[in-house]
Amino acid sequence: MFSYILRRCIYAIFVLLGVATVAFFIARLTGDPVAIMLPPDATVEQMNHLRAQLGMDKPLVVQYGMFIWDLVHFNMGESIRYGEPTLSLITERLPATLELAGASLIIALIVAIPAGIISAIKRGTWFDRLVMSVVLIGQSMPVFWVGILLILLFSVTWRLLPTGGIGGWEHLIMPAFALGLHMMALITRLLRSSLIEALSSDYIRTARAKGLFPRKVIGKHALRNSLLPVVTIVGLQIGALLGGSVVTEVVFAWPGVGQMIIQAINNRDFALVQTAIILLAGIFVIINLIVDLLYVVIDPRIQYK
Repeated sequence: MFSYILRRCIYAIFVLLGVATVAFFIARLTGDPVAIMLPPDATVEQMNHLRAQLGMDKPLVVQYGMFIWDLVHFNMGESIRYGEPTLSLITERLPATLELAGASLIIALIVAIPAGIISAIKRGTWFDRLVMSVVLIGQSMPVFWVGILLILLFSVTWRLLPTGGIGGWEHLIMPAFALGLHMMALITRLLRSSLIEALSSDYIRTARAKGLFPRKVIGKHALRNSLLPVVTIVGLQIGALLGGSVVTEVVFAWPGVGQMIIQAINNRDFALVQTAIILLAGIFVIINLIVDLLYVVIDPRIQYK
């Protein structure tokens, strides 16, 4: 397993290098930050002077080489807008984003796992049809639309929850639900399908013929073999939660990394955008490595070579 982890870490380095390269060139396609930072009546000399201070007067290839050199030495640079190290700015906002993503994941799992299990057991009943209808609606609605709808209902109309910001649990409920709704629907549908397939297998019929309790048949045998695709999709969806948090944080004024990325893009703050993307990509790579290692725990037949 050690050699497998080592290979995955080497692959992760190349993945992060690719992400950093894409972020570098895309960020520079958004425009010139000098035009935003200086007033409209700034002279050409002032603009050229600021451009030289930012290192943007050099050819793009030279800028990329300097960027990779700093990245290899774990120097993420300073924010053009704030004049502070980008890593410290992002680490200040990262706990809020992780809190939102974690709460969304918990809500999704708490609702999706029981709903998927009961829907598979009661296949074809009114409960199953109701769950599948809700799942279809949940997967069809975009995050921003769900967020606006929740604000209109629970904040504007009923005045039960705050419209946005960070604070206690009441500030977290709506953004976490809006962000986790799509994941909730996806896990429910996937778990239901996997469990239905497992319940029709020969080993389940054998377990039932041996007189095992239905709860043991479902919980120990069928459910365990149905969790592999669910674990896979959860690992992938965590990355989607981190990406979807950008929209959710803007809608609910949640002070996380997503909101900072939008502000940095508007300000043409290249270093801040690049650091945020690389950091989020690193988290996503680590989560996928953990998911791969969980396969062995769930199914001991899997061996890493």
